[in-house]
Amino acid sequence: MSRRILRILPLLLVLPAVAQATELSHFVPLGEAKRVHQVSVNFSDAMRPLGDLAAPDPFTWSCQGSNAVGRGRWVDTQSWALDFDRQLPAGVRCEFRPAAGLRDLAGHTVKAAPVYRFDTGGPAVVSIDNGRYSSGIDEDAVFMVRTNGPIDFASVEANTWCAIEGIGEKVPAKLLSKADKLTLLSRYGGTPNAETLETTAALRCARQLPNDMKVQLHWGKGIRGTTGLATTEAQSREFKVRPQFSVTVSCQRENAHADCVPLSPIELKFTASVRREDVMKIRLVGPMGKKWPAMVRDDDGESEFVDYVQFDSPFPAESRYTLQVPDRIRDEADRPLTNRDRLAAVEIKTSDYPPLLKFAADFGIIERKAGGLLPATLRNLEPVAEGSTDTTVDGSKPGTAATIRLLRLTRDEDILDWLRQSNQARGYDDRRVSLLKSEPRARIALLPKPNGPKPMEVVGIPLGEPGQYVVEAESRLLGERLLDKPEPMYVRTLALNTNLAVHFKKGDESSLVWVTTLDTGKPVGDARISVRTCDGTQVAFGTTGADGAMAIRRRREC
Repeated sequence: MSRRILRILPLLLVLPAVAQATELSHFVPLGEAKRVHQVSVNFSDAMRPLGDLAAPDPFTWSCQGSNAVGRGRWVDTQSWALDFDRQLPAGVRCEFRPAAGLRDLAGHTVKAAPVYRFDTGGPAVVSIDNGRYSSGIDEDAVFMVRTNGPIDFASVEANTWCAIEGIGEKVPAKLLSKADKLTLLSRYGGTPNAETLETTAALRCARQLPNDMKVQLHWGKGIRGTTGLATTEAQSREFKVRPQFSVTVSCQRENAHADCVPLSPIELKFTASVRREDVMKIRLVGPMGKKWPAMVRDDDGESEFVDYVQFDSPFPAESRYTLQVPDRIRDEADRPLTNRDRLAAVEIKTSDYPPLLKFAADFGIIERKAGGLLPATLRNLEPVAEGSTDTTVDGSKPGTAATIRLLRLTRDEDILDWLRQSNQARGYDDRRVSLLKSEPRARIALLPKPNGPKPMEVVGIPLGEPGQYVVEAESRLLGERLLDKPEPMYVRTLALNTNLAVHFKKGDESSLVWVTTLDTGKPVGDARISVRTCDGTQVAFGTTGADGAMAIRRRREC
């Protein structure tokens, strides 16, 4: 048996290999294709030598429905492409036939289909212009449908429709006349040419569109181009119909149920642009017949249409106002104001001036020799309860019940710690939490307000001894008016009560600190200096000399 195997093997080894035919393995596009700008072909084996730029094209081709111009090129030894001079429009049919006697580089016949075909289909939507850009479409809007090829307009109405929110049926879409379309095209984009007229359909829904509703325009299947090719896929675009032309009155309020804050403007906001000459005649009429004119604050004063008007504050508190409205108010589409009568009958009320308890800044330097008074602005704070024995920070009879807590800091570590707490506690929710209520070292008093609770006034809080102070004020009324639920509100600041000014000059190898007084500007000798990094580590310590300066020899980055 082994001798027979040895005799057969030499015969098997010398059998010749069977050559595989070269095939056209890839042709794109085929069938219906959109946005065609190139034909791409791949072969399974090399067709031309590398770098042979003069090799002939492997196809003959033609396209009907367009004067298509293309240039063929070999991408590599196995790939060929035809680039059209522009993207093919809709309605184009193309045929590509392999060249007669097409062979590969080795001289073998190429296996390929006798013809490759594709078309660009019916006219597809490129864009829809309705003449508006932000405020919604008109109730009788015209849709200028621009397509990627000439349209057979006889096939449009049977295959387009409108779907309107709230209406459970298709609403036909009607074509406008050629003359109307020409007028609209001229209005939207200048003088139209013949190609624009052939590729644009002007459509309007067969019924008036309801305000503030969504509308879909459907460009359906079966819309033919001039070459007979029809759309095989439906396209749609959604729009929102503009609201009715109306106006709302708005103002700043402390909460949803409060009256208008008398310190803020009162605004009339229109749902569409309104003629300036009409709305500038509106007047706000207040106590004793006083009138406020309508104003527009953010335009050049020359535009024909505006979107809002306002009446500038301040207004008398706890008062009633009405609007004096002209008979004619129209928007840019000449629509009348739908709620004019309601606007003329509306009554606007202002509240009392809101409570106020405010420090000038989150941190301040208070000049001790100038009085050492920390300013605070107060208004409409609650009166002191009858029989109260509390006194204000200056020892006078209290005019408010706003509690103030003062914490004097002298140690460097305490100052740095409170600076960090102050930087972290700056959010809205922090106004509900006291940082000093449980601090036993804090001094407690009442804020002085000599002129009573209502008038706005600036009072000075005497800080006393020099040092860094944490100052926190508490007001129940402020919290009831400004927070979500009635609870005390806390307002804080940091203040340095001093007559010293510290100056610092940083150098690459050494730095210099010098101290002067705030009232005279003279240098201060024997002042204790502590220099720390951002994390609080002390890197230098000492006192100033007679010239008020102290040199720092070591270098340390923050």
